[in-house]
Formats: sequence, C-alpha cells, structure tokens
Amino acid sequence: MLSIISQIVFLLAIQTADNIAASEVAVTQPPSIDTCSLIEETDKKIADTDNGLSNYKEVKRNLEGQSSEGGVIAAYYDKDTLKKIETSFYGEMGKAVTEYYWDENFLLFVRSTLWHYNRPIYLDNSEVKSMEENLYYFYNKDLALWRSSKSQFFDPESNEFKNENQYLLKTAEEFRNLVEED
Repeated sequence: MLSIISQIVFLLAIQTADNIAASEVAVTQPPSIDTCSLIEETDKKIADTDNGLSNYKEVKRNLEGQSSEGGVIAAYYDKDTLKKIETSFYGEMGKAVTEYYWDENFLLFVRSTLWHYNRPIYLDNSEVKSMEENLYYFYNKDLALWRSSKSQFFDPESNEFKNENQYLLKTAEEFRNLVEED
C-alpha cells in the first residue's frame, strides 16, 4: 500500500507541475481579502509549528523501495497532537518533498515541492534544473486555496481543484495512519 502511495505522490507532483503550465483553470488575479486573512493566519500557524519542531516528539521511518533512491517520512507531535508530517522521495532525476500541517487534528496546509535535476544525481556536476512548488490552504476541512509557484491561483469550482482536494485529504490521512502504526 505504501509503495502505491509514494508512487502516486511522486507522479502527482510531476503531473501537477505539467498541469500548471497547461491548465486552463489557473488564474493570476490576487486572492480576496478573506483569502488574504486565511493565508496570513495559516502562515503564522506554520511558522509556530516550524519554530517548535525541536520541542516536538519526532517519529521517523525509512520508505525503502518507494522510489529509485528511497524515501523518508517524519511526523512531529506536540505531546500527543500531530502537528506536521514531512515526506521526502528521492529519484535519479529529482526529489519530491511534501509537508502536511495540522491544526487541532484537521489538515491546515500542504506544501508540495518538486526539484528536477539536469542529470542523474549520481553523476558529477548534477544540479537542480528547476523547482516547482504548490501551496494548499485548507479551511473548514476542505481545500480553500491552491497556489502554484508561478503565483497562479486555481479556480475552486474546477474539477481539477475538487480532485486535488480529495487526493490531498486522502493522502494526508494515509500518511498519518502510517506514522501512527505500532
């Protein structure tokens, strides 16, 4: 099951990057004032979580066999409350890192970052050719805002947005269950 999850995450990261360039649902207008407040409040909670990581309990597992160069999942708990999960999958031609943040046991935010290398990582002079990042803000248990690294905002009424919402909620819960297994 985990192999399927990691493959889906890696493929989604690549697919999302391709979709951003060709997507007809992306819009470049700035968010509304309410959305600006959502971003500001969420960013503060993310900063608070990241600033507290050294005080949190960390649960870390290797995800061997999940990608060509392996992977890692790390979960961070404030006492018994999950605050963050970070997955990293490594490949010959890139790396995918996804960070999931929780607030009061609900998914708050997801940052998905994909790095593409100019040549396989094991060759000399391998370097990052490009990087794509997608930011996902949640409100009332659903995706409220999706922004690409090109500052494009995706239409919440589009099928792509709705599918991304379902996928992110499902994947976040699967990773949460994985780190909470004994």
